[in-house]
Amino acid sequence: MQNPRFDRRRRPNYWSTVQLYGKLLTSHLPNQSFSPQNWKHINGLQLSDPLYYRSKRIDLIIGADLMAGLILPGTRIGNPYEPIAQNSHLGWMILGKFQESIHTLNIRCHQTTLDTESLLKNFCEIESVPSRSLQFDEERWCESFFKETHTRQPNGSFMVRLPFKWHFDPTMALGKSHQVALNRFLQLERRYERDPEKWIRYKEGIEEYFELGQITPAVSSERSTVSTSTKTGRVESCVLPHHAVYKEDSLTTKQRIVFDASEKTSNGRSLNDVLSVGPTLQNDLPAVLLNWRQYRHVFTADIQLMYRCIDVHPDDTQYQRILWRAADGNIKEYCLSTVTFGAASAPFTAIRVVRQLAEDERENYPLAEEVLKHEIYVDDILSGDHTILAAQNKSLQIQNALKSANMELRKWSSNDIALLDSIPSSNRCNQTSRGWDSSDTVKT
Repeated sequence: MQNPRFDRRRRPNYWSTVQLYGKLLTSHLPNQSFSPQNWKHINGLQLSDPLYYRSKRIDLIIGADLMAGLILPGTRIGNPYEPIAQNSHLGWMILGKFQESIHTLNIRCHQTTLDTESLLKNFCEIESVPSRSLQFDEERWCESFFKETHTRQPNGSFMVRLPFKWHFDPTMALGKSHQVALNRFLQLERRYERDPEKWIRYKEGIEEYFELGQITPAVSSERSTVSTSTKTGRVESCVLPHHAVYKEDSLTTKQRIVFDASEKTSNGRSLNDVLSVGPTLQNDLPAVLLNWRQYRHVFTADIQLMYRCIDVHPDDTQYQRILWRAADGNIKEYCLSTVTFGAASAPFTAIRVVRQLAEDERENYPLAEEVLKHEIYVDDILSGDHTILAAQNKSLQIQNALKSANMELRKWSSNDIALLDSIPSSNRCNQTSRGWDSSDTVKT
């Protein structure tokens, strides 16, 4: 059906034929243009399509179930090979065929049969939320490895092992890395000579690791860590180059020190090459945001230094060595004792720890379990509830569950200031619930 009031100039990308999920419904109607006809039985009628004689793309598809409700009493029938007119709420519709010269032209409502089963299947495949499944042997191994090797320490913190591929593939091995890391460190020092202010910030960032006890001196050299028990001659340590990335618009972490676990060692492999990435565990961001918007009272926060709240087993910290110039002026090797930003396994490990925490603390903090599993994107929590009291209870349980693993939430923000009453001002974002500053960065 064509509607002369429908302005095609506003829709420049019209299809030449109308399709539904890739299925052809109809071509132009009528099938070709012709001269206006003087049919006596339709003279003076208010037609639903006054330009019925022009072959054009259709503007509106009406299902047969709705068509019956549009039909009104009244039918006009002319001579053979002349179309009939049917009254409707849209005006008089012309349907049928007529003979012009040797051509038979169609003026009608087009009816088509669709494969509804395949269309429904296609719709469900497109619209359904993809299911999470471990599809590969390595991913299944990585999940099993975490379950078997992670522990909770007396202070509640998690300790994990690095998922090295050589546990199931003995041919994987690392080469020597000290010299490459040394060259990169000397380049780093020379580069920062031209920017003393950033060098001061960088040294403060490394010193923070020492202050928090997240770095320890290496007790052996690279030469002494070459394995003699395997034919591969695997080096059982790795020295990582490091550098900083800057984000000046961030409210808290304007500088992040990154450890380059992708730097190749002497045999062409990097630490990331021999670490299992693990299955993808982070929730789908659109789903998290849509779920968050269902609540009337909402809050957001992120886990402060989430990676660095998770300890690495001492045997595996040997693969997280870095070089740093000590107070005596000598360059020495140190071991990072927490999950390292830059390691291929770090995202899986961190998210898996949070999920394990939700399971471990479900009896003590039942409201926190759903949040820590489904209302979180990596380290950003987006939750709330329909009443202030319920949202406050949920917020408190989340905080207590994370504190049990020595994790803390910061950068709190809410659409209701009452939800932030118990949050220290140092852990809040700058804006209030009703006063937003365009320079603030709460990307949620």
